[in-house]
Amino acid sequence: MTAAGRVFSILLFAGLLLWPLAWIVLHGATLTGVNEESTGYRYFYTLRQLYDPPVFLFLAQGQLTNLIQKAIQVALTLLGFPATELLPRIDYFCYASVAAFHLMNVAAFAWLIDLISREYSVPLNQWKCRPAAKIGSQMIAVCEP
Repeated sequence: MTAAGRVFSILLFAGLLLWPLAWIVLHGATLTGVNEESTGYRYFYTLRQLYDPPVFLFLAQGQLTNLIQKAIQVALTLLGFPATELLPRIDYFCYASVAAFHLMNVAAFAWLIDLISREYSVPLNQWKCRPAAKIGSQMIAVCEP
């Protein structure tokens, strides 16, 4: 794959992944009511961890997620949205969280495209595939250059 092909693939992936979020933001829709349990859990726990430090809160999973969302909370405060204000801060928190994790997916995709293009410079139509397993009526194949 050429460098232009890699860039095009990455931009296409990013555009398709981020388009729904961009549409929601541009139309002023909220994600808060749709996912109130997980949003509230993440939003209020990260606020408490930042602004009520004597309280020990352990989130059983998602430690990296927790750090990124704490950074989002700090950024929102620095941008002038006080921690005591719920709206529109919680909506901006939702938008920023989704965007941050989508951008991490774009970075992983870019890394994968780069790895594949360097390691497997053989065109896909020249790969040799063999059946590996059958799940239900679907055949799974393993392909190698």
